[in-house]
Amino acid sequence: MTTVTRIVVLLMFFGAAMTFSALASAANCAKNPNHPHCGGGEPPPPPPPTGTDCLNEDGAFPAVAYKTETETGKRRKRRTITDVYVANSTGTCAVKVFTTEVSISSIDYKQRSDGLGRIVWSQDASVGSAYPTIRMMEFEFSNKTIISGVPLSQSTVYSVPVSSSVGIGAPALSDDASQVIFSVEESDGQGGWLDHINIADVSNCISNCPTTRILEMSNQGIFPLGDGLAMNTGGDRIYFASHDRTADVHKLSFIEDQGGMWSSPTDVVTDDDSGNAGRSFRELDAGTSATGDEVVAVHYEQNGSQTAVKVLSAENCTVDPARSASCYSTGLSTEVAHIPYVAVPTFTNTTFGVTPAPGLAIQHFDGTNWVFHIADLSTFGLELVPDMPDQRLAIGD
Repeated sequence: MTTVTRIVVLLMFFGAAMTFSALASAANCAKNPNHPHCGGGEPPPPPPPTGTDCLNEDGAFPAVAYKTETETGKRRKRRTITDVYVANSTGTCAVKVFTTEVSISSIDYKQRSDGLGRIVWSQDASVGSAYPTIRMMEFEFSNKTIISGVPLSQSTVYSVPVSSSVGIGAPALSDDASQVIFSVEESDGQGGWLDHINIADVSNCISNCPTTRILEMSNQGIFPLGDGLAMNTGGDRIYFASHDRTADVHKLSFIEDQGGMWSSPTDVVTDDDSGNAGRSFRELDAGTSATGDEVVAVHYEQNGSQTAVKVLSAENCTVDPARSASCYSTGLSTEVAHIPYVAVPTFTNTTFGVTPAPGLAIQHFDGTNWVFHIADLSTFGLELVPDMPDQRLAIGD
């Protein structure tokens, strides 16, 4: 073979190899969409900015907290990395406050009036406990700066004291961040389930805090995932979504603190009520409308597909042991807004965009991205807040 022939053969070989490599890469675009042979070859978006403050950025800080989850590794070595951030109200600055490899629930975030922020969540296990726990982080901030230092320390508010089949729902903070409410579900040993609602007093405690069980129900599952519980502004009602498994009825209910004793559940609305057939009630929050009425916003799912947010006035819905029907069916609760989005509703005292505080934050997934709207509490008209992180957020008050 002549030298020229060798060169031609080598060029053909390497050309074919390069073509095969390009085609092979293109064939794996589902796994590597940012490869130059995939689409426009755009680089991945930059991660959220991190630092210790948002001093030079517009908007209140910190206004929101959110988490991101990243899958790493393959097969048996696959793991989930969770990062938690706090950000300003325009979404232009974010500070990463911790990272964990333990699966955690949706987080809840509130601000105290003395310049202290608190984030709570539940997780499968933690340092010192092999059982489900409620965890909390607190940090000080001043003039748009976290002054506690980053990363921040964490503490265990509550740990399940038994090794049986037990799960903890996502916890929620009271408006003043002095109490943590959460649900616990455990086997009754007879093929059924017991659900509890608990309150942990964190007003002067950050670890192993005093916890009181205030409600126990049999075979009435409290919606266990993100934001299934909420305390009202006054701190004397806890709203929750549940499923009565025996009667197969979905409910939105509350219990009320009556001089230190918590009442039995009062149903605000059920899927037996007119216009609510097939609905299951999911994430929710309680707040106050522009007219001063107590309202509860609830994300519902209808027949397993259609979803929206309904805002109900519960001002006239009072505890009455003699009333067997829901407040909605007796005219004591009314729908004041209907927002047709796949959404997570949160009342907030932080100003976003041009909508004054307080408002109702509505987050929904549009099929590609998480989109953030804010609604004033008079007309409930929606304003898009365009620069918020593309994540499910937890809104600070």
